[in-house]
Amino acid sequence: MKKRILSLLLLLALLLSFTSCIGVRADELSAGYEKRDSGVKAAHNEGFYADFSVKLLNGAAKKGKNALVSPLSATVALALLANGLGGESLSQTERATGLTLDGLNAEALYLSQSLKTGDKCKIRLANSLWFEDMFKTSVKSAYLQKNADLFGAQIYAAPFDSSTVSDINKWCGKNTDGMINKIIDGFTENTVLMGINALVFDAEWRAKYEKNDIKKLIFHNYDGTEKKTDFLCSDEQLLYGDGYAGFYKMYEGDNYCFTAILPDKDVYEFASELTGEKLNKMWSEHNHGSVSVKLPEFAFDGEADLKEIFGNMGMTDVFDREKADMSNLSDTDCYISAFEQKTRIELDRNGTKAAAISFFPGAGMAAPPPEEIIFDRPFLFTITDVSNGIPLFIGIAANL
Repeated sequence: MKKRILSLLLLLALLLSFTSCIGVRADELSAGYEKRDSGVKAAHNEGFYADFSVKLLNGAAKKGKNALVSPLSATVALALLANGLGGESLSQTERATGLTLDGLNAEALYLSQSLKTGDKCKIRLANSLWFEDMFKTSVKSAYLQKNADLFGAQIYAAPFDSSTVSDINKWCGKNTDGMINKIIDGFTENTVLMGINALVFDAEWRAKYEKNDIKKLIFHNYDGTEKKTDFLCSDEQLLYGDGYAGFYKMYEGDNYCFTAILPDKDVYEFASELTGEKLNKMWSEHNHGSVSVKLPEFAFDGEADLKEIFGNMGMTDVFDREKADMSNLSDTDCYISAFEQKTRIELDRNGTKAAAISFFPGAGMAAPPPEEIIFDRPFLFTITDVSNGIPLFIGIAANL
């Protein structure tokens, strides 16, 4: 039997393919799948998550370009997908991540439940599954119930026409506070399902910047150009190790912080040599006193082809028309055609906003610590949960 196409946009959207032509607005079916106790216990695998974060960053980083990924969003979106896989497609996912399906769900559940929000430091995660009207009866209720139980996924049935394109983009805009308002322009002829994960972070600095803390300085872009821009000047907590110096600065509520790392070498070379163990060590050994910092304000959008990244990790069958096994989602033959992530970050004197949409589209220190760090050239950064060192976002600022 010829396989029907499953276009999976995992930038907070999962696309499955099928021929369709109906026209009714989206009906929310979530009431039929109210969240219950799944029996899955949240558990964090530090080694997996740190390694996964580094692999995502290096997979998305293109030399000379800005990069930003959300390992948290990608993990939850991957779990949404994995719950529909069977056979070798599921086995490849488990080998690629080093986690069983239960382990992946436990990790995604831990990440979802560990988020702490407040008035001046807001963080929100949302998930949704969208089905083409004629395809919805082919989707297994056990798949829908599991993702509702674990991740509170909203479930919609809709004609996959222009009205649903608008509804999906509006859902993304609403759940990223307007930071990512569009993920699709339309549906391919055979698209029947989209799975989406959205993550938004919006926090004010705990220690505010005053007017006299803002200085005009030159940032030397990776492409050789220069840009005169506003730099934020302050004394912060030092991050220091073999081959790099940086800092971290707390957000309101003291649950999250921004970190920036200025390596001694090319930032992309530094990132390529980074491992999950090294990333964890940067945070676990972060008590080095204070340092004077000059950091530029910046904002940019990011994209990551998760299909390519996961393929390089060994997940290939799910993207192969002939080999994909999605039997735990539907008895209809299908495969994933795309897996993407879209991101945006805005950092200024007031705080930081960041969003992601994932859709199924040192041993001895050789030199003394620095007294001042000026981030006037490309650097690596994260938004980190201080309680466990988990990076919600990780990226490279190369050009302003």
